[in-house]
Order: sequence, then C-alpha cells, then structure tokens
Amino acid sequence: MRKTRKRLLPKMFNPKLKLLKGTRFVSFAFIFTAFLIAAGVILGANMYYNLDTGEVIVEEIQRVTQLIRATGGLIAGGSASDTLSAGEKLKVSGGALVLNNVGQDELIFTATSTPYYIKLQAPQGVTSDATYILPDHTASPPSSDYVLTWQTGGQMEWKEVTSVGGVGDITAVGDVSSGGAFDTSQGNTLYFEGDTLDDYEIALTAQDPNQDYTITLPAQTGTVGLLANSLTSGGIMFASNTYTMSQDASNLFWDDTNNRLGIGTNSPSYPLDVLGAIRTGGNGVDGQLRIYSEQGTTDYELVFQPNSAMTQDTVYTWPADTGSSNQVLTTDGSGNLTWSTVQGVGGITGSGTTNRVAKFTDSQQIGDSSIEDTGSAVTVNNPLTITGDLTVQGTGTHSIAGTLDPNYVAGYTLTGSITGSGSPDIIGIGQFSGVTAVLSTSVTTPLLTSSGGTLTVQSDDGHDVILDAGSGTIQIATGDVIKTPGGYSIADSGQQILREMVPIMGYDLPIQCSTACDDEYATISRTLEDYPFSSAYTGTTRKHKFIVRYATSDTTNSITFSVYNATGDTEVDTFTCPATASTDLAKGEVCIQEADIPTDTDDWYLRVQGTSGLTIKIYQVFLAAYDQID
Repeated sequence: MRKTRKRLLPKMFNPKLKLLKGTRFVSFAFIFTAFLIAAGVILGANMYYNLDTGEVIVEEIQRVTQLIRATGGLIAGGSASDTLSAGEKLKVSGGALVLNNVGQDELIFTATSTPYYIKLQAPQGVTSDATYILPDHTASPPSSDYVLTWQTGGQMEWKEVTSVGGVGDITAVGDVSSGGAFDTSQGNTLYFEGDTLDDYEIALTAQDPNQDYTITLPAQTGTVGLLANSLTSGGIMFASNTYTMSQDASNLFWDDTNNRLGIGTNSPSYPLDVLGAIRTGGNGVDGQLRIYSEQGTTDYELVFQPNSAMTQDTVYTWPADTGSSNQVLTTDGSGNLTWSTVQGVGGITGSGTTNRVAKFTDSQQIGDSSIEDTGSAVTVNNPLTITGDLTVQGTGTHSIAGTLDPNYVAGYTLTGSITGSGSPDIIGIGQFSGVTAVLSTSVTTPLLTSSGGTLTVQSDDGHDVILDAGSGTIQIATGDVIKTPGGYSIADSGQQILREMVPIMGYDLPIQCSTACDDEYATISRTLEDYPFSSAYTGTTRKHKFIVRYATSDTTNSITFSVYNATGDTEVDTFTCPATASTDLAKGEVCIQEADIPTDTDDWYLRVQGTSGLTIKIYQVFLAAYDQID
C-alpha cells in the first residue's frame, strides 16, 4: 500500500502551490485552522499537520480575537466521528452553548430575504441563575390564542389565553385609580415617571383655557424649549440651557420701530450699536473690518486686517486730531501713534553717480563708493576691505593684482578654471602652473570634482583604486580587499553575500511525520516551477542554502533531505541535518546546509526521510541565495 501511495503522490501535485503527501481535501480541521490563521491566531509548537493521518493537531487552547468564519459548518464537543446533517451549520454535542458577555447576552435570528432579525436577550442586572424548560409540544400542543406561561421549577407550559388571569383588553392608560388618563375626571396634568421608581417625575400641565386651542408639534426629532420667565418687548430669545429659553433685554435688544440692534444697550442709536469692544476673526481666519462706499453701481471697500503672522496682542492708540499736511503716522514702539514730519522719521538725503555703487556718507545721507559696476566689469578705484567671505564668479574676467591671503579673507570659492600667464601665488597653496596646483604644505578637506571622468589613485605595484564620480562607483584591483578599522574584510574572495530568501515549506502549520517518512521520502515543500531569484552579481558565483527549523524524537539519528527534479524525475542533490540535542518536539534547532537546485524552468521540490521509529517535526523551511565573490 505504501509503494502505491508513493507512485500516486506526483499526481496529487499540480502547478502553482502543490499539496503535499497525506493532505485530505475534505479535512474540516485543516479548513478550520485556515480560518484561525486568517483571524490572527498565533500558532504554537503544539499545533501541526500530521502527515501520517492527514489531520491538523491542536494541543492547546486557542483564542480568536477577531472572527472565525466556518463556511462549511462547525461541531463543538462530541467525538471525531460526529457529522452534520443536511442544512445544519452548527452543532454543540455533549455540552452546553453559553453566551457570556455582560450586557450583550443575545441570540439573534436573521431573516433570509430582509435585513431584519429576531433577538433573544438576557435581562441586565440578573443576580441569580434562571433555567427555563421548554414544554413538550406533543403533550400540550399550542394552537391559536395560546400563550407561553412559567410554572414552578422553571417549567414552561402552553395555556389558552382565556385561562390566564389578568389578561384582556387595556381600556385605561396612566397611573390613575379609575377611569381614563385623559378626561376631566383626572384634571389637567400628565405625569412622566423617570428611569427609576423614585419620588421624582415630570408633570405636563395645561393652563385652564377659556376657549379651544390647537398646538401643533413639528414633524421632526428634537427638543422643545420652555420659557424661563415672562417676555419683554424688544428682547431677543435665546437658549439659556438645554431645555429653557430666556431673555436679557438690557444687553441684547431689537428696536422694532427704528430697525436697530443693540448689544450691551437697550437704546441703540445706529442700525448696529455695540456698547463695548468688537472682536472678529477665529482659528485660521483673519478678522476684518470692512467699510464700503457706494459709487454708482460699484461698491469699494476700505478693509482693516491684522497680519496673519502676529504672535502677540497689538494695540494702537490713535492721535487726538487729524494732524497737518504731509505728516506721517509714527509709533513710539508701544502702540501710541502720533503725526510727525518726514525729517523726524528717518528721511534719507544725498545723490549719486551713474554706475557707482552707493554708500552712506553720513547717518542719513547717501553718496558714491569706490566700486563701479558698468554691467560688463566691476572695478575698484580705491582699496576695498571685506570682513566676510568673498565669492568671485561669473563669465567675465576677474583680475586680481597682488597676493590672495586666506588670513585676511575667510575663503575663496572658485567656479571656473585659473588661466593666464605667469604663476600667480596663493598663500598656503604655493603656486599655479596653468590649471595644476603645486601644494606647498598639505591639502585640508579638498573638494574633488569630476565631469564624466574618473579619479585614479595609483600605486607602483598595480593596485590602483579608481573613483568614478560619473557612475558613482569605486573599483579596486583584482585581489584587493576593503577593510574596516577593526580589520573586517569587505569584498574578500570567497566571501558570500546574502541576496534573497524565500519560504518554500508547503504548509501554513508545522508538520510532523513518522511512518510516512521512515523508509521513503515525504515531500514537505511547495513545488517551485521557475527559478525564484534574480541573477548573480558580476564577479560572483551563485550558491544556495536551505534553512530548516526542526526537531527529532531522539538525539542519535540524523535526517536526510533530497532536492528532487520533478520535470526530469531525478534527484539533484541531498544534504543531512543532525539529530537535535533534545527529544522535546516542542523545541527544535536550526540546520543551515548548502545544496544544488535546478536554476532553469524545471519543477522541483524538497523531500525529507528519517529512520524507522524516528518522529520528525519541521516548523519552517527557507531557501536562500548567496553570491560568493570570485
């Protein structure tokens, strides 16, 4: 039987994800576990897929924090042989179904064609257990006009409605001793009790009328406000709290005769009369005061608006009069504004010459400097002193007579090449011969630039280092090594670089096998149809390693893995992982082994084999691609 299963095994695999040996398509446990994974359940070492029996084994309590969606059905309790009948989706066998959530103990039945439902809910505030035993409908079958009644001991019983005392038509509403709740015998007050049975209530009383009145309530949801006191002519109504309307005619008043609104006063003299300060603006909104003048069919506005970058309160106190002709408005720095003449507020006098750069010849007078700018050249007629950095750049010719001394100028920025005859001297550098600088001492933090070319640091024995600024690469000679200050070699021959890693295990759970993999290989990985990695770097050789986390039931026998080419029906390579140091299958170790795999389009997968009596549990399998430097 085992050999037959081995021959049929390849037929169970199809392209893409291929199911592994021992998989049962109808295994509800496998489907249910997939739901747990989707719901975010953490899978422990004691949840695994048993290749021997085709079952998902769970040996611990699992908690789902979001959702379990069992589209095929669910059986809680009972034995492994329990099944669901046609139309059944949930069965609780050998126990009770408990709804335990404070304030939400509900059993909901939804309709099939509408969004409505019927809900059974336990009352809140229950302080003791209650059991309701449904009646045996065969002993007392219900019919029309029967009601469900409670009997001693929790037994429910169907009874005809006419046989139950106190049940009948309701002819009166309200807390009244006799008669109706809305007639002259009960007065003109309607009482509403609060949520709890206490001494507090709301009484709705109608004033004794001298004729018929009709009050129409609005056809919408809302709160009806009540008047807190009597009304004053001209007063404006406003809500004083959630349910009460009020007035304050001395501070909010409407003059209906003259159409004037008073704020802070009940005798407005203007269409809007405010006694006190007016504030405008808001969060992210600049306040404005707009005064407009109507000019024919067009209105023009005079707008007062604060600066949007204000960080403090600013108060301006205006002058007491309009000032004199040609005076300007000035401030003393504290917001007190006065009218002043131009001479008193920093007026500038003086004159200049065409193309000559201006300078201050006095505190409030401008004259000519010694720098002339004709647009094509800048000349200095007298010695020029610069106390900061000097940058000379442009497409023209810059002529400097004398020596450039960094002790007097903080630094030089050169945007072009140095050309001309002779050898101009720059202190700290030595001299220039054409465009080549001859260093007199040393170079401190130089800036090396390249326009598409390369910079080569040569050595006499051929170990050159090439800096290619155009492509952003650094190239070293064959056999050269880059080392860190601590001595670690980078890009050394034979060194391996991890490029990519992919998971290849064929199950979303740990798997365990004993008899299924004792004298033959059991497939444990997904089938890879194409090579999953990118190409190796130039100058390197591609290597592959398997990373396996596993456990064995003894500390003596190793396990063997086989890379099998399904397309060519050949074994590509094998590798061995030793027995784990512990026999506890819930722990495990990691084995990293190099092996060859197909690098073309052939289908291949990974297999495992142990020895008789050895139990193997495999948690994870990864395939890694390394580039080994030549």
